Amino acid sequence: MSMVKPYKTTFYFVTLLSLVMAPMAVLRPKLLQTMVDDYVFTGDFRGMTLLACIVLGC
Repeated sequence: MSMVKPYKTTFYFVTLLSLVMAPMAVLRPKLLQTMVDDYVFTGDFRGMTLLACIVLGC
């Protein structure tokens, strides 16, 4: 365990990121579905661009 001690902050950082990224994995397909159903089929370029930016941010 003494060899693991220098990596304690990395462990906490990775744990925090995994807790934040887990909901994002569920959110991304829902955003893509909304983008296709509501904006691509109707031809709303502005809404599609906004949702594409949100997806890229996730």
